Amino acid sequence: MGSHQLRFRGGMVPLWLFLCPFIRCKTSVAQVLDQSYDPTGHITVSDGFGGFNSNQEYAQTFRAGLSGTVTRVDVFVKRVTGTAGSMILEVRAGLDNGFPDGAISPEGVLGTATLPSTSVPTTSGFVSFVLNNPAPVTLGDLFAIDLHVSSSAGTFSWFGSQNDPYPAGNEYEREVGNHGWFDIGTAVQGDLGFRTFVNVPEAGCFGVLTLVAATLLSRHRARQF
Repeated sequence: MGSHQLRFRGGMVPLWLFLCPFIRCKTSVAQVLDQSYDPTGHITVSDGFGGFNSNQEYAQTFRAGLSGTVTRVDVFVKRVTGTAGSMILEVRAGLDNGFPDGAISPEGVLGTATLPSTSVPTTSGFVSFVLNNPAPVTLGDLFAIDLHVSSSAGTFSWFGSQNDPYPAGNEYEREVGNHGWFDIGTAVQGDLGFRTFVNVPEAGCFGVLTLVAATLLSRHRARQF
């Protein structure tokens, strides 16, 4: 049995072309590695911080290459001493001057994650933080990864490299109650190791079928001339 068709001026068109706009499928989401810098093999920057001064924070800015939501961030760190407390990661907006948003937590925080100190290994490498509330990002906009620890935590190091290996961002440091964000990256041409993962929607069958329908319909019309 042949496929059902409808007749209109110029010829026959398959019936399913008219049904495509009404076909709906569940939208799927893919987690995609977006921005990253891996200092493995050429570590020349080591930023140390700990619970002895939990007001000290380090940050690495990055420019989003995708629009979506950041659901996971990896940082290149290690635990130096202690097993108590936790490491806290925040995603912040970047300002027009390139600095991270200077609002004091929880203000200015787009997404956050906390990891027990014991989950951070004593050897350097990427450690994953899954955000409790995914941070919305837009292609081309500036954001910052802010890392600090609870007051009961031991000491940690965040590693990176000099010579500006990630040109789209910089390394920053601040001490809440003492001084605001300081641009370490420009001073030493340094960037810290990180990876950002963004959830982006994949094209469902609605989008695919509509595209196919439009293509076939345009070809059909072209054959009329």
